[in-house]
Amino acid sequence: MVDTTCYGTPVFDCDLSAPRTTPDENNVAEAEDTSSHIPRPKNSWILYRQHKSRELRKDHPGITASELSTMISSLWKNENDEERKFWQQKAQEEDRLHKEKYPGYKYSTKKSTEKAK
Repeated sequence: MVDTTCYGTPVFDCDLSAPRTTPDENNVAEAEDTSSHIPRPKNSWILYRQHKSRELRKDHPGITASELSTMISSLWKNENDEERKFWQQKAQEEDRLHKEKYPGYKYSTKKSTEKAK
């Protein structure tokens, strides 16, 4: 056993006045400049998923994202035409509002950078 009595009290110099936050390099959403990014309009599936996600999280606290996705996907596949039309109309309204807010918007994919060889 090692005698630690002569080591003394460790002193840590930490500045806790303001937390330091840096974007995670692996998280593209945090790392890139989002000030000029225009989001795509939500389609019927995304709107449905958002709605059902809120609903199911209330009924099933602690549910994992994977379980939630599986449940909502199954619900969507079994929805009748009337329900799907409702969400398609919501998506059309979302698209109309998006066009008003961002006239001239055109979706374009991000160009991938060449990997260094």
